[in-house]
Amino acid sequence: TGEKMKTGTKTMKLIRVRDIPRERFGTYLRIVAAFRPEKGNPRRIQFTAEGNLVVYPRKTSTKATDITTVKLLINSTLSTPNVKFVTANLVNFYLETPMEQREFIRIPLKVIPPKIMKQYKHRQTKLQMTN
Repeated sequence: TGEKMKTGTKTMKLIRVRDIPRERFGTYLRIVAAFRPEKGNPRRIQFTAEGNLVVYPRKTSTKATDITTVKLLINSTLSTPNVKFVTANLVNFYLETPMEQREFIRIPLKVIPPKIMKQYKHRQTKLQMTN
C-alpha cells in the first residue's frame, strides 16, 4: 500500500456556506471512482472540482507542447536505431500551488471521511471547502 498522508496539506479550508463572498460561487464536486489492479491500493476515489463554473481571472493552465513537437519526437525516436524512450506522468502537478484568489467548491460533509475532518480539526457543521 502507498504512504498515507499523516497531516493535512493546508490546501483547503473548511468554511460555512454563508461565509462565501456574495460575488463568488462555489462550484460542484465530482467524485471519480476507479479500480486500478496494478496499484498497491487498487481502489481509488478522487475528488475533482468541475471547472465549468469557476470564473478565475488569472492564467489557469500551462501549455505543455503542440502536435508538431510530439510528431518530431516520435519520428526521431522511431527512426533512430537502438534508441530507448522514456516518458513520465506528472500527477498532482499543481497540488498546493498558491492562488492569488480563493476558489470555492461545495462538498457534502457526508463524503468527507471522519479522519480527514479530524486532520483539519473541524466538527460536523454546515461547512464547505475552499482552497
